[in-house]
Amino acid sequence: MKRIYPLKNAKTIMVFSLMVLILTSCGETETLTVGVNSGYRPFGYVEEGKVKGFEIELWHEIAKEAGIRYKLKPLATGDLIKSVKDRKIDAAIAGITVKDSRKKIADFSTPYLYTGQTLLVRSDEQNINGVKDLKDKVVAAKIGTTGYEYLTKVKGIKEIQAFPTIDEAFQALLERKVDAVIYDAPGIHHYTKNEGKGKTKAVGGELTKEHYSIAFPKGSRYTGKINNALRAIGENGTFERIYMKWFGEPPQSTPQS
Repeated sequence: MKRIYPLKNAKTIMVFSLMVLILTSCGETETLTVGVNSGYRPFGYVEEGKVKGFEIELWHEIAKEAGIRYKLKPLATGDLIKSVKDRKIDAAIAGITVKDSRKKIADFSTPYLYTGQTLLVRSDEQNINGVKDLKDKVVAAKIGTTGYEYLTKVKGIKEIQAFPTIDEAFQALLERKVDAVIYDAPGIHHYTKNEGKGKTKAVGGELTKEHYSIAFPKGSRYTGKINNALRAIGENGTFERIYMKWFGEPPQSTPQS
């Protein structure tokens, strides 16, 4: 015998099914807020109102591979990790070096770039060839970076000048207000080939061994998904293509899970 449900139960089933559909749809269309650097050429910077850079294009490909919708939020370097910690943003890709102190307040993806700190001097500088030559010198760094932390441990430096942006530090070097600048190697080498070409040079090689990773709030459910996407674009040649576009040479390594 065919059983007929009362109208009240049928309505309940319809409402429940609709709620499940809505909840599932929300999960698929959630838009992540992603923090990026506002002044770190060529990684992330704002020009004519548009956010550009290597990490901007890299994140776009990661999100496409992972099927994630997002909106970018340019932030100052000092605000990025704090915003991740306070869950004001869902992720940050902004030349973030992984350190033990940061691991306590954030989760990190697989590294996508290996780097280190390097010194930049004027092209006519003959007396500074490495960190040992910084005695009695004035050295610039960007506030809140591992380069600044490194300088605080070097004995004999006359003065450390910290700038809000690396562009200000570079300008201080050109204006002979400082004797050298310390910063991440990719940023230094990009500057010597572009704005600082013929005016500056890198010396001393890489002083540290570091890597960049994407930061997430502790316990984020997106970390694994992003790692899988990073591995995929590393394997299919997308990462190398983007790197070549912005740095003019092949990467030393590609992301691996």
